[in-house]
Amino acid sequence: MRDHTHAWRIVAAAGHPALGLCLDSFHSLSRGLGPGTLAGIQGERIFFLQLADALVMALDVLQWSRHFRNFPGQGGFDLTGYTREVLDAGYRGPLSLEVSNDVFRQADAERTAVDAMRSLLLLDETLITPDDDTARPGDARGGTDGRPATDWSRAPNCESRPSTGTLVSGADVRTGARGIV
Repeated sequence: MRDHTHAWRIVAAAGHPALGLCLDSFHSLSRGLGPGTLAGIQGERIFFLQLADALVMALDVLQWSRHFRNFPGQGGFDLTGYTREVLDAGYRGPLSLEVSNDVFRQADAERTAVDAMRSLLLLDETLITPDDDTARPGDARGGTDGRPATDWSRAPNCESRPSTGTLVSGADVRTGARGIV
């Protein structure tokens, strides 16, 4: 498939509840399909969200994707706008980091995991505006829609922060499963 707009047309036309999308921010944003191109995609049909940032480069997309993906906040993509639009559509699944980067592959795994967590905390901060009084699902102020609040106490070297209600803290707010994804 060419992109998420093409994939969505197929999913919508099929109309089957077991068919949905796995959105990858890099695949969309590297092709210039930013926020605004996700309009009309139903949140319950988004089954998974992969996030990666990248410096804007004039490279073949395949090489760019395999070697230069970064954590959120470490590139030039509008990940905040992209993620906000996906969440506003109603998606409440995990946020998965799909980062293919030669430097990260050679780095210490624990330091990379801490860097990943910090990038998700930064993204989380940019998603919740200072004047936002409403608790989002999984918010540190208390979960809504039956899901528990995210437990930030076990996140390595990180302060407690509100969450977007997705897998941000290393705890899946739907199941309580732990681990940085």
